[in-house]
Amino acid sequence: MNLIPTGLPRQVLLLTAILAATIPGWAARIQGHVRSADGQPLSGVNLVLVSRSMGAASALDGSYLISGIPAGRFILEVSCLGYTSRRLPLALDEDENLDLDLQLEPAAVELDALVVTGRTADGLQSSRTARVEVVEQQELTRASTDGGLLSSLASRTGVDTRPCALCGAAGVGLQGLDPSYTEIRVDGLSLYGGLGGIYGLDGIGVAGLQQVELSKGVSSASAGSGAMAGSLNLVSAQTQTRSTLSIGIQGGDTQRHLFESSLVRPVGRASAQVDAAYYAEPDLLDRNNDGLSDTPSIGRGRLAFRLSRDESGWGARAAVQALAERRVAGDTRWTRADRGSELIYGREILTRRFETTLSGKRVTPAGDIRLDAGLAVHRQDSWYGPTNYDALQRRLNLRAGWLRTWSAAQSTELALEYLQDDYQDNLELASPTDRLVRVPSMLLHHVWTPGPQVGLESSLRTEKHIGGELVGIPRLALRWEPVRDWQVRLAAGSGYRPVTLFSLDKAAHAGFDGIDVPSRLRPERSRNLSAGLRWSTGDLESRLTLDGTLFRTDFSDKVVLSWDEVLGITRYANADDAFSQGLELRAELLLVGRWRLDAGGTWSRVRYRYTEPAHAGDMALNQWHDEHLNPFWTARAQLKRLWAEQAVEASLTLRSTGPQVLPEGRGKTYTPTYHLLDLDLQKSLANWTFGLRVENLTDWVQPDAPLVTTATGQTVDAALIYGPMLGRTILARVQWTYQKGSDS
Repeated sequence: MNLIPTGLPRQVLLLTAILAATIPGWAARIQGHVRSADGQPLSGVNLVLVSRSMGAASALDGSYLISGIPAGRFILEVSCLGYTSRRLPLALDEDENLDLDLQLEPAAVELDALVVTGRTADGLQSSRTARVEVVEQQELTRASTDGGLLSSLASRTGVDTRPCALCGAAGVGLQGLDPSYTEIRVDGLSLYGGLGGIYGLDGIGVAGLQQVELSKGVSSASAGSGAMAGSLNLVSAQTQTRSTLSIGIQGGDTQRHLFESSLVRPVGRASAQVDAAYYAEPDLLDRNNDGLSDTPSIGRGRLAFRLSRDESGWGARAAVQALAERRVAGDTRWTRADRGSELIYGREILTRRFETTLSGKRVTPAGDIRLDAGLAVHRQDSWYGPTNYDALQRRLNLRAGWLRTWSAAQSTELALEYLQDDYQDNLELASPTDRLVRVPSMLLHHVWTPGPQVGLESSLRTEKHIGGELVGIPRLALRWEPVRDWQVRLAAGSGYRPVTLFSLDKAAHAGFDGIDVPSRLRPERSRNLSAGLRWSTGDLESRLTLDGTLFRTDFSDKVVLSWDEVLGITRYANADDAFSQGLELRAELLLVGRWRLDAGGTWSRVRYRYTEPAHAGDMALNQWHDEHLNPFWTARAQLKRLWAEQAVEASLTLRSTGPQVLPEGRGKTYTPTYHLLDLDLQKSLANWTFGLRVENLTDWVQPDAPLVTTATGQTVDAALIYGPMLGRTILARVQWTYQKGSDS
């Protein structure tokens, strides 16, 4: 196999040669092909050496390569969605080259939402028409600093997590837009939105996920009309074959505790699994000595139960989970006794969430029939200084789908869906915020792939908003590979959503008491267009990939923040004309299977204007304004180095965020640009993992005074709405993992 691709620049070739010369010659390697029972090559198959930070994914032709393996005994785990996993014992000698061809048998029934095919190293499914990035559970676990989903996505290009440390809000922003424009689904069901979408994402742990499917823009047909920036589908982990126990602790400038366990037991002809997890950051830190916490005190727990039964031709799955979180921040003297006090500024966020899902699938000659149901109950009881916020949300989603594969080139899906969202709170604003939403919808989705180089997806979603409009949401995605190693993607579609308190996540940042949502606001509508170009060259060991996407979303009646100087409040308003446009670039360089550089960034502008005098108020007509709290640019870069013989991995991660326009009345116009640099070292030794992590290596601290007094006399921490105040954090960690069960 040629280790040095001819398409790389001269400097890269030289660096590759130097690195190759420094690798010990006694390291072993495993290579071969993975095929199905009928001899077809399988791509996207995960091959992992258990208890080692080593593995690979098979290429389009089914080939794979794992190099740099020290001599010894290992367990090779081979897994792919839709196929039965295998675990093979191996004994490797020094400098051994093992040719190992593998065959996977199809699983009886696959209930997960997606079968992964042709996944590239950066997660993009190269053979799927719609642009979908897949982040596997192993990668989520390694990237997460607290066992949660948001921290694992924070370093990905084009993903803006922007957590609000003091107010407890969190989200996933895509294509320059507010996180509220991103739809979050669980196994294809819309269970996170509104209250849960702002306060529920922090409680999602990566241990309960098999993978995350990330769609940017409106190319995903399964996403609802509100997914104007994109969607995340959280695929729940399958019931495992063995029980696990994991205990971790991090200590240094602060402390972090993580406990995870999983118990698997057969129940008749079914399999049951119970998961428990707890994470805590007990310390309230104030590194810049301004009297306000830079990081909150956090405690969160999760308890889940899954039951599944798969037989020939059909399968069923049920899951129940409960999550709870308490987050305290603000004045370092603040305690529960100070709730409601106007003398001490503090915030206490109490979140309790319950989710249950049911899935069933039947394979028939006429097509696959699937039924899904999900219910989420989210309770929030929080204090924002003197303001108490108490809210309850019940979200029900029902879905029935039929999928018919007409040929190897064409398939059609028809689905009926019903979404009901009941939200109630204790807020006494100018307009009522309680809301009952009922939306029945129908989806018609067709996929046509006349050849491996071309794919076309078209869909039409029709929604009836009870008490509102009947809307049609068309979407189209095209994939074209004109020549080898080049890929072109085009996507177009529309979006629609009525305006609510949670149409922008800025409501939580303002503490709700300073927000007015007029009832006369018109629904938002959007039209999205994106074009992408991708080029890749190299082989399994050394590879260079460049990926770029241009995107633009035009809005009618987009909701924006408008400052009322007379009343001293922030008011939601419809802009007559608005758009979001930008560019996302990403580059990945893999050298000799040991060095990996993943870098990229986004540039975007979100602007609006008023063209009707009746809508403009005090704003000038036909004058463009930048929307508040959206960064003009972001950049991400991560450099990894693997020493396979010593089971050691090092990574250096840079996250940069450009300036944002602040709302009026905050005492500032723009936020500062900030750069966070993190260093992470990790070593695996049998069941133990040891690590050293330095967060904010350059000791960046907010350069200006964070306290702002608004026109109403309220003192708030302006930094909480646009960036961290963190100083350097040094953490040493140790984690012990125990597994018991069959390796077959």
